Amino acid sequence: MDFIEIVDVTGKDSATNLFFEKRNKSCEMIIILFEYCNFACTFCPQDHDSKVGMSYDNIVGKADGIINYINNNKFATEFVIRFIGGEPFNDEIIMNSNLLEAYSELTRRIRTEAKLDGRPCDLIWISNFSMKECRPLVKKFMDEQGDDTEFVVSYDTKGRFNAADLITFKENIEIFRPYIRNINSVMTKQNIEAVLRGDEYFDYLYDNFDYSWDMYIKGNSKHDYAVPPESLVLEFYKLLADKYQTVEFIRPFLKPKGQGGVNNALCSRGNGFAMDPTGTPISEGCVGSHYLKETNHPVLRNHNSEKNFLDKTVENFVDKYNCHSCEFYQRCPMMCFVGKETGNMINDTDKCINKSLFEYIDSK
Repeated sequence: MDFIEIVDVTGKDSATNLFFEKRNKSCEMIIILFEYCNFACTFCPQDHDSKVGMSYDNIVGKADGIINYINNNKFATEFVIRFIGGEPFNDEIIMNSNLLEAYSELTRRIRTEAKLDGRPCDLIWISNFSMKECRPLVKKFMDEQGDDTEFVVSYDTKGRFNAADLITFKENIEIFRPYIRNINSVMTKQNIEAVLRGDEYFDYLYDNFDYSWDMYIKGNSKHDYAVPPESLVLEFYKLLADKYQTVEFIRPFLKPKGQGGVNNALCSRGNGFAMDPTGTPISEGCVGSHYLKETNHPVLRNHNSEKNFLDKTVENFVDKYNCHSCEFYQRCPMMCFVGKETGNMINDTDKCINKSLFEYIDSK
């Protein structure tokens, strides 16, 4: 039974159907090529030393699962495939391997074998922009890929760069500027606090590129220090609404009251796909749950029956905040349900922070 069929057999008042009404027709597919990385970001839940999946055959072989999913997804109107590491373009692995050839063959197979039927398919490479020696090779790769291929660049004000790495990053921003789709940051406590205080380079990136923020997913308890309290996240949301209004996450909140329609949920489950470094699909299409090293247990991953398709994370969220009767339901983009369920925000408020944000915006 696939994603679409499950909608038809659940009750109309279920949390599942509430979510499916808001699912995005743009299908996000996240492919973890491998986790090996030249950085060791303090907040990152990945195994930076793991080379699982990091070979020509393993990378090209991932095309099978991607193509199969696209060919069986009739609901999506477009596909956005995000290839992530680790770091796919660090000097060490690019200069001493045939990985760029593997990337090219992977994307060639997707373009030629997937039954897109005229639907757009964007191919996005997530990078920390640490490359130096391999810059000419990466630029050649991007030129050969064409207009459907872009970078999403990871930038975090805290926990990512030393002084030399930041200089390299800034150089690459300018060198690869024409290939950048957007900049992406993670809502750790430290990043939020830095932006609230004021960060000049964040402002520069925001002014020159599209920008997005992801909710933080911690790997285990050693990352507790990076988990923000809800009150801090709400303060950050208000800053975005006041000063950074084109940030992808905040746009749905800013649509005028009474505009009509239902804002899509940010969560891509129900029309999303994720794959781990071994080439195994992550059954719920939730890449975040792959990194929950301590809470990644069957209760969170039981999607093998109609009742538990979206698991208890959605149901618990909807029940806690009474989303069915909320006056902001149609306008609300919801949030990361798995992150909320597994403690990736410290609960220090009594009210849903999305509702508080809507009230703040509507009062202005």
